[in-house]
Amino acid sequence: GLYFTKNGGKNFQRVSTQIIDNGKKIDFTRTRGISTVVVTPGKPKTIYVGTATAGTGFTAVRTGMSNFDGSPQAPVGLYKTTNGGQTWTLIWE
Repeated sequence: GLYFTKNGGKNFQRVSTQIIDNGKKIDFTRTRGISTVVVTPGKPKTIYVGTATAGTGFTAVRTGMSNFDGSPQAPVGLYKTTNGGQTWTLIWE
């Protein structure tokens, strides 16, 4: 997931990463790794997120377990929001 802080890291809040893909609402970070995050200087609600192929558990954090449950897979690519995560657009795949 994608998180932000307003108090220097004392608390974090999740940024919504929901998209509509083929008529279905899905979280584009559920089965995709986040490779890059860029926040536009002076426009904190404009965020770019680059995703990569990943599966649940392909990191040491999740102890190597994998989970492919047949749920919809978001396209790998570059996503952009201009409203802090309320809506996202896939701008490159």
